Amino acid sequence: MERYRRKKKELILLNELLLWKGQSVRYKENGQLQTGILEGLSENGSLILKTPSGTRLDFIDSPEDFHSLN
Repeated sequence: MERYRRKKKELILLNELLLWKGQSVRYKENGQLQTGILEGLSENGSLILKTPSGTRLDFIDSPEDFHSLN
């Protein structure tokens, strides 16, 4: 249980320090340019993006050509 609490605290800290959190990002998926809002990190460390249609996506690795639009 203590390990879980420590991991949760680390995740909260990482999400607070995530530079692009809440910012618009652009990336390529299947050769197509896509946009979304970076929402943060999931418990398993993947990036969580919200697309303009409201769909949430998890990426274990940064997608191709991933960068901030701000």
